[in-house]
Amino acid sequence: MDKDRKHDQLIKRLQRDIQPREWCWDKINELNESAYDDAYHQWVAAGNNEMKQEEASQLQQGYFIDLLYEEDNDTIDSIWYWVDRDEDFRDQFSEWYGDVEKALEERRNN
Repeated sequence: MDKDRKHDQLIKRLQRDIQPREWCWDKINELNESAYDDAYHQWVAAGNNEMKQEEASQLQQGYFIDLLYEEDNDTIDSIWYWVDRDEDFRDQFSEWYGDVEKALEERRNN
């Protein structure tokens, strides 16, 4: 019960401070573009080699996650708010972040 109350309190705070979905959508696209730019040399070197493309993808994913957590807490909280509540947003975000279910569960329990 305490976790539920804590979760409800967090939701109420977030709803006051939450950035609009469109703003967060633009932000995650911006972060992915920056991550791609950072990994560009790896993508070029990969060419058509599937193994090297996977390596480039993993590198880009790491850059995306790093860039996400360089954002301020309100931005991070807003993005995760939409990941948790909007299926299309979550699907797109998970393409760049990876498996979000474990991260969502951890955020819910903290």
